Amino acid sequence: MIYVQGVQLIQVHVAGQLDFSTVSSVVYLQASVEGADLVQIGSSIDGQIMKVMVHPSITKPQDLKGKTLAVTPFGSLTDLLIRPALKNWGLEPQKDVKLIQIGRMPDIVTAISQRTVDGGVISFPTSIQAEKLNLKTLLDYADSGYEIPATTVVISRKFGKSNRDEVLRFLK
Repeated sequence: MIYVQGVQLIQVHVAGQLDFSTVSSVVYLQASVEGADLVQIGSSIDGQIMKVMVHPSITKPQDLKGKTLAVTPFGSLTDLLIRPALKNWGLEPQKDVKLIQIGRMPDIVTAISQRTVDGGVISFPTSIQAEKLNLKTLLDYADSGYEIPATTVVISRKFGKSNRDEVLRFLK
């Protein structure tokens, strides 16, 4: 089995190489807004398991002003989740809070613990390791009240129209 991050998975799907994708709703919706022919047909996890985790010296969102947060590649789920959170806190991404790309979530945890960055968006189970290193949860999306499905099943509209029976069998 090969794990492919959501942004790359969407690219493969849009290229016609996949019939079904399991991907975050935020990532597929962003692609759809940008013109991808994708539609959600199911959801297996209805809430996000992501957290904004920070160095223990940060106690409230406003402490992020002038700080640096890490995300996986720009356009990925971590990036798409942090930007509206920052705006809800009255902070402008890339103006008040610098966002940088760090490849994988374990690398984000390392960067925070080494003070290379001040925080980042991390998911389970990497968040368990972060907690063991005394990193602090500033926002737990699961408890945030945001209704953002974490894991959705996506198809192209074209595939759904031409393969209705197959889609229905898949959903059973």
